Amino acid sequence: MCLLAVRQYGRALKFASADLQRDPSFVKGCVAANGWALAAAKSEFQNDPQVVMLACTGHGSVLKFASEKLKASRDLVLMAVASQGSALQYAAPSLRNGMYEGRWKCVALKRIPRLLLFLSHFLPQPSFVIFSPHFALYCQ
Repeated sequence: MCLLAVRQYGRALKFASADLQRDPSFVKGCVAANGWALAAAKSEFQNDPQVVMLACTGHGSVLKFASEKLKASRDLVLMAVASQGSALQYAAPSLRNGMYEGRWKCVALKRIPRLLLFLSHFLPQPSFVIFSPHFALYCQ
């Protein structure tokens, strides 16, 4: 019954019994069913790469609830951004502004063109920008 509630509203995990909230199998099932369950998960699960990866697969922006350590994980952040481009804002600043930034921007721009507004603070002046309903092409 509890998993059904979490599937509808991820943060319903906070209403599960204390034993269930500490059960790794249960929590993994919850975040797999609804990534937003990560918001209500105990910190030990927000620091578990497997749990966070499950949560971010369908809801990249739940990266917001991952531990600082995982927000600095290049692979995890790249996967979250591929799922939902706006997840880039929750990446560790060192990654957001670091050497892999260009690769992430390309992934994000393919997913959500309006993310260009957020990224414009980090990008140099473009030669031209082409928008379509499904991607934005940013050319220098």
